[in-house]
Amino acid sequence: WLAVANYLPQTLAILSTEDLSVVKVIDVAGPDGVPSRVSAVYQAPTRESFVLALKDIPEVWEVFYGANPPHYGFVHDYRIEGAPKPAGPFPLRKIKVSDIMDDFFFDLS
Repeated sequence: WLAVANYLPQTLAILSTEDLSVVKVIDVAGPDGVPSRVSAVYQAPTRESFVLALKDIPEVWEVFYGANPPHYGFVHDYRIEGAPKPAGPFPLRKIKVSDIMDDFFFDLS
């Protein structure tokens, strides 16, 4: 998979690396619906995800591309057997941060 951030429109596009076809487009906006630019997209191969630094809202986004993405929130319910099914491919985790993180890096040590 390949993740491409667009300044206009303010979206993230997930492309297939086989033929560069668009698989999914995600609007980049804060909780209030105000759009944000993406300043950087990183790949976190050990987590099977892309991590986005946002320019205009204090959030970091993680988009999972692996076959078995993690679940957040309540995942056990006596009425449902097994783990809940994800809503669709490339689930999104929005992480609130105290300030805008225009850029960052991973330390694998």
